[in-house]
Amino acid sequence: MFNRPGGSIVTEVLTEAIAEQVALVSATSDYRAFTKEFDHIGVVPTATDGEVRALRERHVDVVRRLRRGLTNALRSAEKRWWRDDQATGALSPRTLHRLCMDRPRLDVFRTTATVQGRSTAVSILLDASGSMTTKKMDVARDALHVLLDALSDLKVATEALTFTTGNEFDLFRAGQLMGEEPTVLRERYSRFANLEIGVVKQFEEPVKQGLRRLPGIRGTGLTPLGEAMHVAARRLHPRPETRKILLVLTDGRAGCESCDDAAVRHAQIMAKRIGKAGIELIGVGIMDESLRAIVTDTIVVHQLEELPPQLCKLLGRTLKKGLRHVG
Repeated sequence: MFNRPGGSIVTEVLTEAIAEQVALVSATSDYRAFTKEFDHIGVVPTATDGEVRALRERHVDVVRRLRRGLTNALRSAEKRWWRDDQATGALSPRTLHRLCMDRPRLDVFRTTATVQGRSTAVSILLDASGSMTTKKMDVARDALHVLLDALSDLKVATEALTFTTGNEFDLFRAGQLMGEEPTVLRERYSRFANLEIGVVKQFEEPVKQGLRRLPGIRGTGLTPLGEAMHVAARRLHPRPETRKILLVLTDGRAGCESCDDAAVRHAQIMAKRIGKAGIELIGVGIMDESLRAIVTDTIVVHQLEELPPQLCKLLGRTLKKGLRHVG
């Protein structure tokens, strides 16, 4: 056997073979968009007066009850209370027994305290892919209706976005441009269709404008979840509020034209980066558990009727974590 510096010919050949396999695996597993030239962020069209009226009148009692419940849950944490560590002020019945104790200070008084912590911005990201059927989307619209109204009442800065893919570009056009078979390109790239981000409500807009766009949300296309989370986080991060929350709603697994596993890993990477950037990430899986592999703090709603109340409960619990008591 002939030897070469660093090892035998067999070793060298084996090393090259392994390197080729690693390159092949990387080429098929890494999430790559063929082009971002046609990616689009656009405002969801305003619906007709009749569509908006129908949305607001549908389940009006449920919407009112849920909005009131979310509002009351948050405001309950803002009530005034007494602190029992004051040296002056009104006597506190709960601490009068301390007069009989050998204590270095006379801490039997109380004073009112207020709450800080409302400096919060919330971005809601809704899956508008083809798997979001008419029934699912109807319920999702109702849920967004509740959240937008309630958060507006609470003076919480809010943005609502949808995500899917469009038809400005596709795999076959990519094949024509590259002069290669589509099956070959699918081994190298994950997404070919253009990313579509729909703006339902911007942070600075009044809630009424967002509600007028809700009926225009339709389910079509694929689920580029990682890229959509990146876009939403990039818009949320510069906000002046001290606390930032990104809420993701989806009914399925991240994926595009090629390997879904690559799309899932890409979304997991984005989730970690978003967390490191100081943004709290929470999720709602609509009749599907897949989102839990990406967003740790995720609830799963198995019945569509549960979506509005469970969503309000989740966001209410998350928001209350940010309220803190100060003197």
